[in-house]
Amino acid sequence: MKNYLLSILAVSLSSSLILHLLPEKVSLKKGVHFLSVLLLLSLLLSPLLSVRGSLAEFFSFEWLPKEETLQKNYEETRDDSLSSYSKEYLETLVKERLVSAFSLREGDLRVYVTMEGESAAKVLLILSGKAIWQDSAKLEAFVEKLLGLPCSSAIE
Repeated sequence: MKNYLLSILAVSLSSSLILHLLPEKVSLKKGVHFLSVLLLLSLLLSPLLSVRGSLAEFFSFEWLPKEETLQKNYEETRDDSLSSYSKEYLETLVKERLVSAFSLREGDLRVYVTMEGESAAKVLLILSGKAIWQDSAKLEAFVEKLLGLPCSSAIE
């Protein structure tokens, strides 16, 4: 920044000195004045040209990760999330759907999903309270249709 200001100061002083030393009636005076103004303008606009280069580099989007890297990162994140949250999510989903479809109280139903590796294998429904009077075959069929997993039920 200091060099930039010194360059502007040097050009301003030298052009004004040259213009002052030239006689008044010399035809070169207008040309020298024009050139000194152009030189000053180019000095003043030079930071904008460097910003233009930076903007061109920014909008080339080369700083963004490649699509293959994004896809790989997405798949890793998805797999991690599914393996850690799928059991709890499925249990919550099944419980909410059963409670709303069969008018059960939440406290009368517990749902357990058994995992094999990273995928769900089967569902166990534990009925208590007024839920024991529900047709367990209908509850199991509902869950099997919902998730496509085998379902069994027990009474507590």
